[in-house]
Amino acid sequence: MIGATAAVMAIGLLVAATPTVPDAQVAGDVGDARLVQFDGALVNSGDESTRFFIVLPDRATCPGDSANDQWRTHTFLVPENDDVMALWFGSSGPEPPWENDRYPMFNVTNGLPLAQMMLQRNDVAGQPGIVEQSVETSFSDHAENGIVSGRYRLGVACGYFRQTTQYWDLLVDITAEGSGADGGLRWQVVEGEGATVPSPPFDTSKWIGRAFIVAGALVVLWLVITRRTSSTTSNQPHPLAKETRS
Repeated sequence: MIGATAAVMAIGLLVAATPTVPDAQVAGDVGDARLVQFDGALVNSGDESTRFFIVLPDRATCPGDSANDQWRTHTFLVPENDDVMALWFGSSGPEPPWENDRYPMFNVTNGLPLAQMMLQRNDVAGQPGIVEQSVETSFSDHAENGIVSGRYRLGVACGYFRQTTQYWDLLVDITAEGSGADGGLRWQVVEGEGATVPSPPFDTSKWIGRAFIVAGALVVLWLVITRRTSSTTSNQPHPLAKETRS
């Protein structure tokens, strides 16, 4: 009983020690992210080895910086229907780490989670913090650790200590191909800048109708030309008529 009571008290202290962000600084979904390669070209599909940067709109900011105001940015890859604003972030990304198909993205150079990232320093406190340039990432770690196929929300969130305050994201379809060290995957952006828009289905009835209209017009034109030719010919004197009169 004492142990259980102590655990409850510890949880209460942890919650009480987590600062709360004022409502005025909670903005929610603030825009789309996009994926680009090293040369700046937009990329919207690939496999687990495809590298890319998560790029936000120009001069994207959080309500404060890291040095003065303790704001951080975090990457996330979570199921489409998850509420990003309900996510809490730690040093390993969404918490609890790697549960419920919730992941961070990873630095392709050192394999570390892209979480608790610093914002550009301001000269004074209380000013918006500019989000630093993205780090190159990929889905290789997710493939090796058995991510489940599905549609995911991929993006970057501003966080004050552990609380999410705003985010930029896009939707991506992931198809897992194997598991463990031999795992691979394919991915495709389906909503956001660079999303592939499916071609509309071929409407056979529409084209058949147009073909009939064109064919009808050609028949009418042929009849008009034929009648004019016939009329012109009938008005010409017979070539032997002059000789007969003479």
